[in-house]
Amino acid sequence: MLDTNGYPTHPIANLGLLFYRIGEFADGRKLYDASIAAAKKDGHHIAAAQAATINCREAILFRTPWAKESLEAAHKAAKLVSSPGINFYLRKLDELIKSPENVGRILTPESAKRFSLPKTVPDPLKGLRLEHTATGPVLLIPRRIIKS
Repeated sequence: MLDTNGYPTHPIANLGLLFYRIGEFADGRKLYDASIAAAKKDGHHIAAAQAATINCREAILFRTPWAKESLEAAHKAAKLVSSPGINFYLRKLDELIKSPENVGRILTPESAKRFSLPKTVPDPLKGLRLEHTATGPVLLIPRRIIKS
């Protein structure tokens, strides 16, 4: 394993990407694994989850024998962090591993809406009340809305 001495691990992951792209898949995987292990050792779980996710994407794109294993590892790494971005991308990869021939439909900005979760937006008017009094209407505003 590489000792990063506290330095960012993403350059190691970048080399992994480069090796995948030049066809050296096993070496690309080893570099991603080293990046993930170093990030975990340094306590940078978000970096580990990011590297695991992109390693998975490359493994699926190049249809490597370890693609399913890398997807499981990416999901496991993602559970240790709170990242809507990683979770969003993993939903795309879940679909991609089922039908890699649809990469052009799945890994495009146009597909984002299909993989996004519905936003839960609180109703800003919830709790407001309008009461009619003898002197005119009175708007009652909940304390949670009023800033002190």
